[in-house]
Amino acid sequence: MYQYSLYFVKPDYVNDFYYRVDVLYRFLKQCHDKILDEQLVSTVLDQPSFMHFIQAWAYYDQDHQYLAQLDQQKVVLHKGQEQIVVTGTNEAINVYTQSFSQLEYVLFPWLKQWNPRTFIVNYDTMECGWILPLTNRAFDITI
Repeated sequence: MYQYSLYFVKPDYVNDFYYRVDVLYRFLKQCHDKILDEQLVSTVLDQPSFMHFIQAWAYYDQDHQYLAQLDQQKVVLHKGQEQIVVTGTNEAINVYTQSFSQLEYVLFPWLKQWNPRTFIVNYDTMECGWILPLTNRAFDITI
């Protein structure tokens, strides 16, 4: 399984980091490695609530396409043979999938509506990017 970390950047910093993906990646890597001060991290990132994230997903998936199993700080979403595992930390929501296309197909449409200021990172492959292109209105939504 691949691990992807979802970070929610505060509106004040989106324009500063949108075209400086390498700078944001290094910042998040230091955040991930617990090198940075928690206060600095909370200045740039919205601190995601794992339960709020899961409740918002459950509201979005009202047709119950995915069966959710909650286990402590982990949720496993099932649909047939597909499986997505979601966990939370203070800085990020971590998603474990069998492929990036699964993540793109299942979570991205919802994330684009719920929090378009989402930046995704795979530290193993050093891949990262925004889930939504920059437009005048794209980052006006607040959570």
